[in-house]
Amino acid sequence: MEEHLTVCGLPAREEPVINQNIDTGIFILLRRKCKAWVMLSPNHPKSKVYYKSYAERRKEMTRHMVKYNNFIIHPFSLFMMYWEYFISRRQPLAR
Repeated sequence: MEEHLTVCGLPAREEPVINQNIDTGIFILLRRKCKAWVMLSPNHPKSKVYYKSYAERRKEMTRHMVKYNNFIIHPFSLFMMYWEYFISRRQPLAR
């Protein structure tokens, strides 16, 4: 395995997984917005209960990105918060 070295000869620091997936490629801003809707959100009321610090939230976001990538919507994401709101507000059909 080839090791990448910096100018001073030290091993290069790896880029965080989140930056590799979100900061590269085409339509970066659109992908960031879409990904923000399905990832853990600090604005979700339950995320503040379960993930009290920034480090815990960042660790969970990294875990979610590495393990599930784009295939799973996080339960404490903005998408799920709005989905639960709209589903609970839905009126039953009149018969």
